Amino acid sequence: MARSRFGWQKQSLQFSLSAALAAAALSSACVAPAPIPGRGPDAVVSQDGIKAYLSSAESVDGGLLLISLKVPRSSRGLASNQAPVAEYEGRQFPLYSLGGEGEGLWEAPLGVPFNKDPGQDRVILWLGKPGASEKIELPFRIVPGSYRSEVLSVNGKHINPSPAEVARIKREGAEIKKLYERQTLTKHWAGQFLFPIQSPVTSPFGTKRVYNGEMKSFHTGLDLKAPIGTPVRSAASGEVVLAKDLFMTGKTVILDHGYGVFTVYAHLSRLKVKPGQVVTPQQLLGLSGMTGRSSGPHLHWGAVVQKSKIDPIFLTRLMR
Repeated sequence: MARSRFGWQKQSLQFSLSAALAAAALSSACVAPAPIPGRGPDAVVSQDGIKAYLSSAESVDGGLLLISLKVPRSSRGLASNQAPVAEYEGRQFPLYSLGGEGEGLWEAPLGVPFNKDPGQDRVILWLGKPGASEKIELPFRIVPGSYRSEVLSVNGKHINPSPAEVARIKREGAEIKKLYERQTLTKHWAGQFLFPIQSPVTSPFGTKRVYNGEMKSFHTGLDLKAPIGTPVRSAASGEVVLAKDLFMTGKTVILDHGYGVFTVYAHLSRLKVKPGQVVTPQQLLGLSGMTGRSSGPHLHWGAVVQKSKIDPIFLTRLMR
């Protein structure tokens, strides 16, 4: 029987993949990203020598939290040869070991879904087989991201595609959705992620997108100012799982960094990598452009953590 230490309610929200990957550029003026809650060992739970905590007691929707677990070697709470498993929004994903002297250290990143309603939420940690072992429930609070709106003008076919183009969009959406279901048990990255280019943010994460007068999507990435041909580099080590031309995002590269963490590089003019290739931090992925649904040259940089689209700027601040 599972033992519960805390209890909260949770809600779920699904978000359209095609809208999640849509991106475009505005002017060259730099726009500040949404505020990020401070770090710290908040929401600590300690019992029988086991400690579990989140990197913060609250997060904006579209934000990132780090789950940490410390288990003394002498503790019987963690099943042998069994990695702890986190559960959130009906999804289960394993923690990875960080080693540690005298105790087992485990960690996993948690993506908070964009547009998730504000209020109390929780993530569950299973110390053995989910549903048949001891569990720890970590509460946290979701606060509004206070995202803004923007109006864009793009080629009409990317707003009202033909039936054949709609079929293509659906095929490509299903392909990408399947990629995000991967759970690669290799932690490719080491430390904080890096920006793929050093350039001002022209459109921040989370803005409502009004294309040619029609409300179409939310922006689930960062747009970075980039003249056509600017070298675009990997934010961290990872495996190339997609490098192709897509209807919505044009020439696109997706990297799998392991344990449910992905980054997206869209609207490229040229691709410099192929699927199956393992890249190192700051390795050349392609050249920036304005392919797909775009109003001008720029780089769209996105991030997906445990199937949730999040603001990639969190990867540059919280990952380790």
